[in-house]
Parts: sequence; C-alpha cells; structure tokens
Amino acid sequence: DCLLSRGLGDVYKRQVETVASNLLPPVVFACNNLDPTVRHEAVKVLAMCQRTIGKGLILPFTADLSPTHRAIVDRYADGLA
Repeated sequence: DCLLSRGLGDVYKRQVETVASNLLPPVVFACNNLDPTVRHEAVKVLAMCQRTIGKGLILPFTADLSPTHRAIVDRYADGLA
C-alpha cells in the first residue's frame, strides 16, 4: 500500500508540474499586458496557483515579474487582497 501511495503521489506531482509548465508562462506574460484588467486577472490566477500548488512550484515562472507584481501575487495568495 505504501509503495502504491508513493507511486501515485509521484504521478500526481508530475501531472501538476506538466500543467504548471503549460499554464504559467502565458499567464506570467499576461502580467505585463498594457490592459490593467488583463494584468489584474493574470495576477489573481498566479495567486490561485500559488495557493493551490505552492510557491516553490510557480517561483521559476514568476522570478522575472517585477517586485510589485510579485508582492501583489503574494498578497492575493495569502488572502490579504
């Protein structure tokens, strides 16, 4: 049972990593959009991802965000905004 659980956990982790690598780059790109509504929605999506799958997994994708956008993502993820 333990080995099966560990194996399923590894499969789940790989699936999450695959989805993140496909989803996050365009969302991060949208954070630099000129339309403030698009930027706001993109930041909210990043925050939801951070809250759901963890900051460590999205950090490689968000490392190039401005410090302001990074702080806003963190605030949303912490439920403060």
